[in-house]
Amino acid sequence: MATIEWRGKNKDIAYISYSEGGQGQIRISLGKITQQEAEAIRLEKSRQIDNPSIYFESFTKSYLPWHEAEYPDSHDRIDQITSQYLIPFFGDTAIETINELNLERYKAHRLTPVAVPGKPDKVAAADTVNKELRTFNAILNRAVRWKKIEKNPITDLPIIKILNSKPIHFYTADDLEALYIHSNHFHHIWQFLANTGLRRSEYLQFDPTTNIKDGSLIIESTNDQRTKSGKWRMIPISKGAGKAMECDYIYTGRKESLSRAFRKCATRADIGGSLHSLRHTFCSHLVMQGVPLRTVQVLAGHSNITVTERYAHLSPDYLAKTVQNLSL
Repeated sequence: MATIEWRGKNKDIAYISYSEGGQGQIRISLGKITQQEAEAIRLEKSRQIDNPSIYFESFTKSYLPWHEAEYPDSHDRIDQITSQYLIPFFGDTAIETINELNLERYKAHRLTPVAVPGKPDKVAAADTVNKELRTFNAILNRAVRWKKIEKNPITDLPIIKILNSKPIHFYTADDLEALYIHSNHFHHIWQFLANTGLRRSEYLQFDPTTNIKDGSLIIESTNDQRTKSGKWRMIPISKGAGKAMECDYIYTGRKESLSRAFRKCATRADIGGSLHSLRHTFCSHLVMQGVPLRTVQVLAGHSNITVTERYAHLSPDYLAKTVQNLSL
């Protein structure tokens, strides 16, 4: 609590006294001001004492462990975004004082070319910056939920409009054959993933003794091993998956090493892409074989049909069905 004292020969000099942060009693002269001005200062200082500022970096020390427990599959990326980009920029900023202008400055900072020796100037991709902005907003929303601040000070997130649109990258049968040829002992791992559509995290948690039942893969979501959607699903074992499972298809190394190994194999096969391209391949080939989008959604474990609709254009009669009844 803060109090005002009036001193001086004419009692016209205001002093504010308060205790804050275990520093003992603090007294500061406010000079010759009116009673209304002194009272306004006292009220603001009392508010600050009762509701001390929470700085972004200090709040993340509570937020990141919570996020890891709640969303283990996506935590590595969120931790990287927060630690590598958000904390260096916003670390010593009180979260209740952050506004749209702060985010606009951050956006400009991330989109400013950075000189890298021996390489062209590097600029963060628009969708990468958007992911960072959404992460920042999620942190502020959590601060509100935990009653650290009264409301999220950001009312209009300055998302960058993405104008480019590209088809999803997937592999043809010839691409996969080349990949398998250039993959040595990883051959059956890639084949298993292409024929099941498992996410990397789901595959690394996969245990044949518990995740296979009656000719199907059972992908469960538990407190310890969550799926991205938080729901379980069943994937019948196809001929391709069964063939892969005849050999050593279980990987026990570090997850980062698995992605790195795939990139090396894909480079040797000259097909590009990433480990996640195998999941796209699974979905794409199902759609091209005429499997209904709703079925593909269930098999892939997509949270909503909008995600699955990214593959709709691959359906052999998709475009024909959309215009066949048109009669102008």
